Amino acid sequence: MSRFTVARRASTTLIVRDGPSGLELLMVRRSLSASFMPGSYVFPGGALDDADCSAAAHARCTEGAASLALRVRTPGLAAETVMGHAVAALRECFEECGLWLGAPPGTNAGTLAEARRRMLAGKIGF
Repeated sequence: MSRFTVARRASTTLIVRDGPSGLELLMVRRSLSASFMPGSYVFPGGALDDADCSAAAHARCTEGAASLALRVRTPGLAAETVMGHAVAALRECFEECGLWLGAPPGTNAGTLAEARRRMLAGKIGF
């Protein structure tokens, strides 16, 4: 009898830029006290929250879920789930390393840091 593991719904973000010596990738180091892969270097990411797939989250996005689903071409996934993965990737990146992809140029770093601190403390939602 074969044994299967059901994959959890999760998203990750690969941040790539041109550096002086070639391409550079952003990775974060997992806590040494983490129960899974402690101390490992990983890309920012994690599980989808129910809120990531909500109509309220999608309403704040600039691109419609159906348009994104068609562009990414994900067979078998509903458009709302595809958009939820995009929202989760953005949220996880902000939670894990404080990088808000899509912030307008000149956004105050202190404002973002305070928003992240409040979000991680559970005082505000994503």
